Amino acid sequence: YESHGVLTAQIDPSRESYKEDVALNVFYKQLLERVQNLPGVTQVGIINTLNASTNYSIAEHPPVPADRQESVQMNQVSSDYFKAMGIPIRRGRVFDDRDVNGATRVIVIDESLAHKEFPNEDPVGKHLKFWKQSWEIVGVVGGARYWELNGDPVPHMYFSYQQVNWGSMQLVMRTEFNDPMRLINPVRGELAAIDKNQPIHSFKTLESTVSRLVAPQRFTTLLLASFAGLSV
Repeated sequence: YESHGVLTAQIDPSRESYKEDVALNVFYKQLLERVQNLPGVTQVGIINTLNASTNYSIAEHPPVPADRQESVQMNQVSSDYFKAMGIPIRRGRVFDDRDVNGATRVIVIDESLAHKEFPNEDPVGKHLKFWKQSWEIVGVVGGARYWELNGDPVPHMYFSYQQVNWGSMQLVMRTEFNDPMRLINPVRGELAAIDKNQPIHSFKTLESTVSRLVAPQRFTTLLLASFAGLSV
C-alpha cells in the first residue's frame, strides 16, 4: 500500500446505540459518504483492525481434516478501502452494493492466499468453507503487511462490512494534503452531524504507523552501525 497522504482514525460505536447490524451499517455508510465529500479527500474506506484468523477448506478441492486445515487472517472492509490504501486489484472485483446481508456470502482474498491455494487455477468463483458456511471468492487484491514489515504478507481474506460487521472500525482517508492531520476537525464535524455522542479517536498518519513498525529494525541497524564504527 501507499502510505503518503493517508489519515487514519478509530471509531468504536456503542452497541447500546447500535444494537442491530442494520443500524451499524447505515451509520458507517453515512459516514463514508460524508467524509468522501470533504474537500481534499480523494478516497475513504473502513477496516476492522482486529488481528483475527480462522481455519478454512476449499469446496472445490479434496476434503482436508479439521486438524490439518490452514489458517487465514481476516478483516471487514468497505468497497473503497483498497483504493484508499492503494492496494491493487489483481483479478475479479471488490465489494459493491450487492454484497449485503441476505445476499450471496462473498469474500476477497489477497494474492498470497491465491498463490498458495490456487497456483494453477483462477480463484474467482471458487469457495472457501469456514464457520459452517461457504463463501464465494469474487476478487483478488495485492498482499499487504499489516502487523510487521519483515517477510512476505501472510494469506489474508476480506469481508464486506455490510455482511460481517464486528462494530469497531478504522477510518482510512487518502487526501491531497501533505499534512493529512488538517482533516481532523472536518471529520469530527461530519461525524457529529450523524451522531453527536459518537467519539472518534487515535488520529494519525499512515506514514507514522509505518515508521513505528520499522522502528525496531531502524534501532538495530543504528546499533550495528555504531559497533562497526567503534571497531574501525
